[in-house]
Amino acid sequence: MSFYLGVDIGSTTVKIVLTDENKDLLDHVYRHARGQPGRALLEILGDWQQRWDLERVQALGLTGSGGATLARLLGGLHINELIA
Repeated sequence: MSFYLGVDIGSTTVKIVLTDENKDLLDHVYRHARGQPGRALLEILGDWQQRWDLERVQALGLTGSGGATLARLLGGLHINELIA
């Protein structure tokens, strides 16, 4: 089974979804970032590594104010949140 990851990382919240190849929602999180959105995202992914085989992620899409930087670092696709 392949997974797809969507991340909206802003300055105040982090929202993340995991879907399968049928576009079925497998997991989701909405978390206040408390001024550290990168850390919040890492915490979420750390929790998910215990539940999901994240090596099966085939594509990563990002949006939000922190999305462009992460997309460059992780090789994902960034889409402006106003367009998304």
